[in-house]
Amino acid sequence: MATVFGEIVNALLFVMGIIIFCGFFHKIFRDRFGGERSVPAIVSGKNSFTRRAVFKSQAPYSEKMYVVVFDVGGRDESFFVSEQTYNSVNAGDRGLLVFKGTKFLDFAHKK
Repeated sequence: MATVFGEIVNALLFVMGIIIFCGFFHKIFRDRFGGERSVPAIVSGKNSFTRRAVFKSQAPYSEKMYVVVFDVGGRDESFFVSEQTYNSVNAGDRGLLVFKGTKFLDFAHKK
């Protein structure tokens, strides 16, 4: 009985590993080889936070990270953006969002 249970657990873990591997592969493939998309979007929010990094061979350092959330056809898409882009958008702004996979490329305000 214990042997059968162990085999079932091993099979489930193997399938989960394959699914996770395929998910990572899909994300990498989409980010590298997927085309640019331009879609109408509305800025639904933005956030900034400080990330601290500590390495054994270097002194710790901090960097400010900026995230903008866009409403794209009823679905939220969040992207890391530059400080300049972060400061130039506000919630409710409408425009054309250009991105490739999970990488933000541009947001042109609608006039």
